[in-house]
Amino acid sequence: MKITALVAAVSLLLASVVPAMAQSAGDGRGDPTRREQLSRDYVTLQFGESLRENAQLMTQQSLELMGDLSSEEGERYRRFFERNMPGMVIELMTAMGDALVPIYAEVYTEEQLEALVAFYSTPMGREINQITMQTAVAQSQAMEAVLVTFFTNWYVKVCNEFGCDDAGPSAASGRTSK
Repeated sequence: MKITALVAAVSLLLASVVPAMAQSAGDGRGDPTRREQLSRDYVTLQFGESLRENAQLMTQQSLELMGDLSSEEGERYRRFFERNMPGMVIELMTAMGDALVPIYAEVYTEEQLEALVAFYSTPMGREINQITMQTAVAQSQAMEAVLVTFFTNWYVKVCNEFGCDDAGPSAASGRTSK
């Protein structure tokens, strides 16, 4: 729970960077409607073209990481996972893509979006995207380990500065978190 609160705090901090980046882009970024369409095209190239296959691949990779599922309960869980996870991954990636479209349209210029779409439409761009999808589970594991270390170190710093008890830094400082 403490890590979740810290993740949320850092996410809010990082979220404030995107509008600042967009503002620094200034005028001359091109037609907003065109940027929106190019952003959608870019997201489709990233997530949409092989979505079902990628969802199946991620499901299989995740199952392999779970280890021995040979018990009766493990086998039941494996079947449940295989039946439910691909659809949930598709929903997740669709939602992520939908969330990224307005961000990309705001941050990138029309020319930059055209370049992204042009590159990811080439055989090399498609190959790079496929490799990215094939390594998504491994990337997530690596990032999780890095984030746990980051938030643990941050938590230690906060506790050293403000003092902590079992309830975490907000309780020690008199603040509450929601």
